[in-house]
Amino acid sequence: MHPRSRHPAPVTAAEEDTFLLGTTPGRPGDDVAADTWLDTIIDADDDVSLGTAASARPAFTLIELLVVIAILAMLMGLLISGVQAAREMGRSISCANNLRQLAIAFRIYETGRQTLPPLKRLYTGDLSPQAAGCEARMAHRSWVPDVLPYVEEATLLTTYDLSRNWWENADGSAPSAGTAGVLDTPVTGNRALVRTQLPLLQCPSSPNPNRIQDKLEVAPKPRKTGACGDYFAVAGTGPAFNTLAALTATTGTVPVAVGVLEEWSGCGSSAKRPKSTLAKVTDGTSKTFLLAECAGREDVWRGRTRTSANADNAAGAACARAQGGAWATNDNAYRFGEKPSGWCSTSSGSPTAGPIPVDLMRVNGSNENGWLMYAFHSGGANVAMADASVQRVAEDTDVRILGQLATRAGGEAAALE
Repeated sequence: MHPRSRHPAPVTAAEEDTFLLGTTPGRPGDDVAADTWLDTIIDADDDVSLGTAASARPAFTLIELLVVIAILAMLMGLLISGVQAAREMGRSISCANNLRQLAIAFRIYETGRQTLPPLKRLYTGDLSPQAAGCEARMAHRSWVPDVLPYVEEATLLTTYDLSRNWWENADGSAPSAGTAGVLDTPVTGNRALVRTQLPLLQCPSSPNPNRIQDKLEVAPKPRKTGACGDYFAVAGTGPAFNTLAALTATTGTVPVAVGVLEEWSGCGSSAKRPKSTLAKVTDGTSKTFLLAECAGREDVWRGRTRTSANADNAAGAACARAQGGAWATNDNAYRFGEKPSGWCSTSSGSPTAGPIPVDLMRVNGSNENGWLMYAFHSGGANVAMADASVQRVAEDTDVRILGQLATRAGGEAAALE
């Protein structure tokens, strides 16, 4: 037996008409009176509309949009800064590796020849060494051609004529004048070879690594043209060093003395051919500079302000020159504090003429010949010690310590921190 089910009462004709007309009054027995059919439909539509409006996301206000843009800009700035820092770190490491390879080449040179290469070769006059009464090996040049075979550039040296000055053609000739910015052609011999850009001699941090030194002259002086480098041999301390560094007897001075390498100079009775060896570095090879950065020559850099090179007229108002840019020139090497003034004539009116501001007597102060050291790294410069190690010298390093490390036998106990 199934439980008795309750069946609704049959719908009457009147109730059906009432429903179709839009009203459904409660019938006897119903618990709740029903709303009208139309009201039910309207209420349902209202519920859907309200639900949709409640769930819709409002648009960004202008302030919110600006905040989002500011955050994105900040994040992009941090990202770009990080990428730039990483790139500079890579360039700095590459720069240090260049110095290390060069320093190792010096040590290999000494092992094979029982002497280090001369700092530079220099005699009076621009004629051939033979005409000046010198032996052929005294042709003007820097230390670079001597170490080329030890840095995988032996091929270049095989065609370099060591009996010719670095700026000469194969026949010994060299032009004087010309058009500024337009290199003379054709060129042969050393004059052609020294225009070769050598990546090993370029610091990747330099803003314009493939520079050319081009110094026009008035006959009979030769026009000296050559590819530039960013490293130089530290020759010791110069006569103006203590004055420029504001050193006194109270603070302690640095003697005027030579560095690891010595120059060959003069001819005949005035000839000087010293033999440089690491054994003469009594201050310690790990405490004596061999090479350092002097980047950006021959453009003049003071602080981070650049004056484009213009060496065509030393007395001209547009004159500017950080001497010694070409890697082959005998002007490559210099002593700290050797030259207190710029290359241009003091009467020229050039912004780089006259005394160099003494507040630039610091690392990365100026790249001018005879000043100190200069690099495009943030906060310091790279140096190669005589033991072939490479160190970073901070911009705020005591200049007195730099002077002590520039000489080979000063007897100081100086060292970089």
